[in-house]
Order: sequence, then structure tokens, then C-alpha cells
Amino acid sequence: MGFTAAMDEVDDAKFSGQPLPSSARARRVRRSAPGPATAQEPTREGDREEVRYDSADGPRAVRLRGLTDEARAEVQAEAQLLASLEVAGITAAPAVLELEEEGYQRESVPLLKVGSGRRAAGVDAPPTGERHALARAREALDALVDALHERGWVLGARSGQGLGIRPDGSVLVLDLQGLRRGDDVTARQDDRAWVDSVLRDQDRTLRRRVHRTESGVEDPSWTLGDLPAAGSAERAEQAPDPGPGVRPRPRRAPATSPLRSVASASRRSADGGATDRTRARGRTSSGRRGAARRVALPIREVLHQPRLRRIALLSGAFVLLCGSVAGLGAWWGQDRSEPGPVVGSPTAGSTMEPAPLPAPQIEDPQMLVAELAGARHAYVTGLSDEPSSAPGSIALEEDRRLRDAYEGTTVSGSGPVVHSAEVIEQAEDGETAVVHAETSMEEVQVMRSGGEATTVPGTEAAAVELVLRWDGRRWLILSAEPPDVGGRGDTTEEDVTG
Repeated sequence: MGFTAAMDEVDDAKFSGQPLPSSARARRVRRSAPGPATAQEPTREGDREEVRYDSADGPRAVRLRGLTDEARAEVQAEAQLLASLEVAGITAAPAVLELEEEGYQRESVPLLKVGSGRRAAGVDAPPTGERHALARAREALDALVDALHERGWVLGARSGQGLGIRPDGSVLVLDLQGLRRGDDVTARQDDRAWVDSVLRDQDRTLRRRVHRTESGVEDPSWTLGDLPAAGSAERAEQAPDPGPGVRPRPRRAPATSPLRSVASASRRSADGGATDRTRARGRTSSGRRGAARRVALPIREVLHQPRLRRIALLSGAFVLLCGSVAGLGAWWGQDRSEPGPVVGSPTAGSTMEPAPLPAPQIEDPQMLVAELAGARHAYVTGLSDEPSSAPGSIALEEDRRLRDAYEGTTVSGSGPVVHSAEVIEQAEDGETAVVHAETSMEEVQVMRSGGEATTVPGTEAAAVELVLRWDGRRWLILSAEPPDVGGRGDTTEEDVTG
């Protein structure tokens, strides 16, 4: 189907290597904390230049730029990586503050001092507040390392160095000089050892279950904000207000809390680790639910947060939000059986369903296409049982075939990128619309259950025409074809049975 062919055509080098369009250059992604910051003397290492900005409160930001075309491409790829990690809820990665033509700015914070005396406590010793905080720090750093390795990067930080602390007590990696693409086993082991060294936890005692007090409830009274930052004279009794424009990182909810809201659950999964891109349909249903819980920040929550939406648009994080859907089913499913029954969306009677809402005007078509592509990725890879295509449509038929094609496979790498989108027409009643989008796809790796790996190459940018229908709650896809196929004319009311 056209959506399969068109929503997956990306040239990785071309996408990451091109400079940002002039309209996006130096566009603010996140506002720094209030107060003046003074630029320090630039430092150069190879073909990169780094400038640190400090304020009276300590380090504020780091500006990095490439001095050659090759270095600029590397720096832009690094910025895209950091932005995608923030979108995925990896709190230990520094936030991208500003994107520029030759580089980017990222957040910086004071260094963290961690002592080593208390970690000599015995196995049965009750956990202290400091150990609770350090254990949470280990979780955040382990999640960062997992996410980097999953994306084909290594951290390469120097042993025992480069860990900072935010005002809210969360930790932040400061040493990115060794950050690079690579999958060397030794380098990955060094990243794990760095986490141990920077937390003074070479015996890995923080991996024990220290997250509950004797009453079984996590003690929220201690954070790493209670530990001294490098150069500070005393511990802060309370984390200071980070100021307007800076959203505090979410604190993990108590481990024994009952049912929480969807937003809280998504933040909990984001704290727990990086996005799980693997798919093995042979798992039990409980295994599938476990995989879904490990997905960082559900697509809709990410795209409905203005700050994360801007990061996704400016940095190419669509690659991570949308995943690897395009082309793969058509390529992988040629010798596979017909799809079996697929679990649909929840029935109307299962929960209290709100009254249908009137169709809104599509004001941000690029974000809408990205959201649909992300929801479609979650459906075809089995991370969600709710399709993004309309019941009975040709789009849903293709999605089900793709869903079956993923069975027993593991997919890694990037996926579709949405370069642009525009609304061609929207019906008077607003319930149907036609959107043209320019999309492409990055290279992905497909591994069979037997261990055989195949590379699906990236593709050039191509146009796709999406015909959408409003179901009273959200936009769904009726069809998606290249414009010359005439997807708009081929789609009628008969395409929808539900």
C-alpha cells in the first residue's frame, strides 16, 4: 500500500547531515532558567568548539559547534540524539536548549559529589535516604546507557567523572566528549563501569531492592538534591524553584500506589528505560503488555506537550516516535501466512465513552501526520491494540498485514521521518480531510527468531496523500497512497464499514 511505500523513505545521511532550514535556525526549544549567564573562553578539541555559560548559581549551558562540514554533521546528529532521548523520557540526558546552523546548546548543571562511606552497609541494613536517592540515580543512568546502546551509540565518559545534579535532585550526564556511534562490546562495558564509578558503587549494592522503607512505601523525603554539588558549602534542605520556562523532571510515584492516571503511568515507564523497539509476537499476552509498559512516553502524550512537540519537529525525533513501519511489511511479508484475528480497540461498553466531538480544523498537519505514523507504528509492532486506521478501510487491512509480518521478528534502528505536510482540503462538515505529506525512511535492522539479521535500506523522500476521517474522537486513516495513485478519488464511504 502507498502508506507502506511512502511513509518509509529516508536517507539517514541526508537527513542528519543537512543544515536546518533558515526558519528553524537558532529556534528556541527550551528556555533557560532566568538570570544572566556569562560566556567562558571557547575551548577547541579537534574540529569542535565548546563554549560554557555560567551564572552566579553555577553552570547554565554548553554551546557546541562544528568547525567543518563533517563536524557539523556529527554535532547535528548528537543534538538529534539528545532531543530524542528527552522525548523518550530519559531524564539523565541533557536537554537541548537551542538548535543552531552549526551546532546546538544543551543544559549544564553543577557537578555532583558522591561519598562512598555508606555503601559499605550490609545486605540486611535498612536503606538510608541517601541510598534511596542514589538508587534512583542508578536507575536513571542505567536507562540512559540502555537507550544509547539501543540506538547504536556509546557514552564514552571518563571513569568517575561527568555527573551533575539539577535543582530538583535528578542527575544529568555532563561528560559527552566520548559520545559517538558504535556497538563495540568493550565500549559498552566501559559505559556500565562508568555508572558504577561515578556513583562510587563498584560493588553494585545500589542494585538491591532499596526503594521501599519497612512500611513498604518509597521514602520521598530524600533526593540527590540533598547531596552537595561540587563547590557547595552545605546541603540544600529543599530543591529550589527552577524558574519559569523549565519543567521539573517527574519524580517517580510511590511503588505501592494504586491505579494512577495514564500520564503518571507513562512518566513511570519513561523513568524506567528507553523505548523498546523489539517485537516478538510469539510472547504471551502478559509479555506483550509488559513490552508496552516499557515504551517511553506514549506517542500522544509526547506530541500533546508543546515543548516535546517542538523538539520532535526541530531535531528529527519523529524517527523515534514513528519507529520502523514503512516498507517492512511488504518486504518481510511476501512469504508469510495470511494475518489472523487481531484484537481491536476497546468496545464502547467497556468504559464510559465521552460524547462525540465536532471535527476540529487541522491547524498543524505535520504533527497530525507524525501522530498517526507513531500510533500506526505502535499498532503494527504489537505495542498497542488500537489501530490508527478507520475500521473497514484499506489502510486498516494493510496495517493488519504489517502486524502479522512483524510476528517473530525483532526490529531495530530508526524509521519514517515527516519532512512536511499540508492540508489539501477539508470537507464542509470537517469530518473528512486530505493531507499531502513528504516522508522518508531511515535504515532498519530486522532479525528473525533464528538469529538471521537483514538490513532494510533507507529510502529517499517521497510524497504521500492521506485521506482522513474524524470519528468523533480522533482522526483516522482511510487510505494513504502516492498522489499519482489517486488515493483521494479511490476512497468512498464504502471504504468504511464501521
